[in-house]
Amino acid sequence: MSDSEDKFFEKTEKNAKIIIHLALAFAVTILILYFYKFHYGLSNETGTWGEFGDFIGGTLNPFFSALSLLAILWTLIIQSKELSHSTEALREQSKHLDTQSFENTFFALIQLNNEIAKTLDLSEIESENYKPGRGSFRNLVNLLKETYLWVKDYESQGLTSIQTIRESYKQFYAKNQKFVGNYLKTTEKIMQFIIERCPTTDRTDPATYIDILRAQKTNHELVIIFYHSIYTSGCLSYKELTKRNFFQGISEESLIDPLLHHELIKGNEDEL
Repeated sequence: MSDSEDKFFEKTEKNAKIIIHLALAFAVTILILYFYKFHYGLSNETGTWGEFGDFIGGTLNPFFSALSLLAILWTLIIQSKELSHSTEALREQSKHLDTQSFENTFFALIQLNNEIAKTLDLSEIESENYKPGRGSFRNLVNLLKETYLWVKDYESQGLTSIQTIRESYKQFYAKNQKFVGNYLKTTEKIMQFIIERCPTTDRTDPATYIDILRAQKTNHELVIIFYHSIYTSGCLSYKELTKRNFFQGISEESLIDPLLHHELIKGNEDEL
C-alpha cells in the first residue's frame, strides 16, 4: 500500500472518531439539558415518561441513525484498509514466487550448460593422449588460432581486422559446430532467459545473474564465446555482451591475437 493510501485511511479514521465522539457528546448534552429544564429526578407519572420518550425519540434518533451510518462507514474503511494490506501482501508473495520460479529455471539451465561443457569430447580430432572434458575448450581455442593465422596469412587481403576474425570463426565453426554448437546455444538461451524473464524487483537484477553465468565459465570458454560474439547476432552478440561487461577478466594472453584484439574485450570497436 502506498504512503498516500495510508495517509488517506489514517485521516478518514481520525475524522470518523471525531464525529462519533461529537455525536455522543451531543446526545449526553441533550439528556442533561432535558433533566435540568424539565425534571430534576425520576418521575412516577406514566405521562411524563411518555413525553420523555417522545423527546428522546424525536431528538436523538436522527443522531443514533447518523452514528449507525458512521459505524458502517468506519467498518468499511477498516475492511478496505485490511484488504489493501492483504493485496499488497499477495503482490509481494507473487513477486517472491516469480523470483523463485525464475531462479529454479535459471540454475537448472546453468547445470545443463555445465554438464555439456564437462562432457565435451574432441576424441575424433585429437591425439590418443587427449582427455575429454572442460579442458577441451583450450583445444578449441588452439584450433581457432590455427584457422585465424591461416586466414590472416593467406586470405585476409582487403579484409579489416574484424572481417578477418569473422572469416576465421566462420571456417572454425563450420568444422567444429558439432562439438561446440550445443554449448553455445544453451549459453545463448540462458542469456535470453535472463534478459527477457528476470523479475524486476529491489532484490533481483539481470546483471547479478549474468555475473553468475560468467563465473561458471573458464577462461578458454570465455575466449570461444568472445570470438563467437563477433561472428553472431542476438543475445550472444558482441554489443550485447560487452554492454554487460561479460568479457571482463578474460586473460589477454589467451586471445588468438593478443596484440590486435585486447582492446576488443573492452568494447572499443565501432565496426561491431
